[in-house]
Amino acid sequence: MIKVSVIVPIYNVSKYLPNFFISLKKQRLSDVEYILVDDGSTDNSLELCYKFKNSMKNTMIIHQKNMGVGVARNTGLKHAKGKYIYFCDPDDTIEANLLNDNYLLAEKYKADLVIFGFNVEDINGKTLKTFEFNYKFCSNRSDFIKVFPALCHDLLINYLWNKFYRRNIIQHLNFENVRTGEDLRFNILVYNLVSRVVFNNNIYYRYLQGRPNSSQVKPSIQDILLYLQEDQNLKDLFFNSWNKKDDSRFTEIIQKMYRDIGLELLTRAETQSSELKRKEIFEIISTYNIDKYFTFRPEKGIKFNYDTLIFKLRNIPIVLLGDKILRKLKN
Repeated sequence: MIKVSVIVPIYNVSKYLPNFFISLKKQRLSDVEYILVDDGSTDNSLELCYKFKNSMKNTMIIHQKNMGVGVARNTGLKHAKGKYIYFCDPDDTIEANLLNDNYLLAEKYKADLVIFGFNVEDINGKTLKTFEFNYKFCSNRSDFIKVFPALCHDLLINYLWNKFYRRNIIQHLNFENVRTGEDLRFNILVYNLVSRVVFNNNIYYRYLQGRPNSSQVKPSIQDILLYLQEDQNLKDLFFNSWNKKDDSRFTEIIQKMYRDIGLELLTRAETQSSELKRKEIFEIISTYNIDKYFTFRPEKGIKFNYDTLIFKLRNIPIVLLGDKILRKLKN
């Protein structure tokens, strides 16, 4: 029996693959299959994959034309036979006991999903931030929903690589082929299906931040539209599937997401030289009814209500001036 299928989408990451493969070779769990999906790499990533396969049994290499990371993961998922699925990225590294510890936890609790800790590191290996979890085991969906708002901080609901998925829960799901946000879109589908969830407080994953040519760049208007669609999906999960429309913990999450995007759109509009582009951005604000998330609430403090005011005025120079004043007041 294959215990875990490790699915790795690979595209032009030859610089990082040697260290990544070393971390795979150190894994202490037996009966694991490694599915490496080369998504049309033009460097020597595919060659390095074959070298890894020669030294590691139960390795499958799938080579396809470049179609995006979501499609690559779908390909891997179609071929997976493990009881559990683990997705990871080849420009990061994992601890030697990641597969073993989380497999044992999943088996012990008959879990649909295991969520574990990770470090964010810079390119020099310095730890920038550590994410750990205090929760232990949610034996039903109601318990999982209760702790879910805490996961929404720092984008913890987005990531794939700090989660172990039971294959029979996700095998019929697919990643969308979009520019950005396919991880969260997939996870939203998962969150609506799982009941038994284990939180593992230990650190197993080292995520590399600040690498050249990474996706950590300023989002385009098209990206922002995709974020808005993600917000709509999350709102549907909270308010329709989970019936949390009257729960302030969930309404506050949705409000913050739309406010952040609203202010970003306002900034883009006010820095556009083209009146047509400005009009298109304001139409996006209107289409998604973002104004309704900008209401005055004295109990939320100066910054919250100041942002509400400038959004209603549609005046970004005032925003920039106000930010300077607030920073001086803090200092």
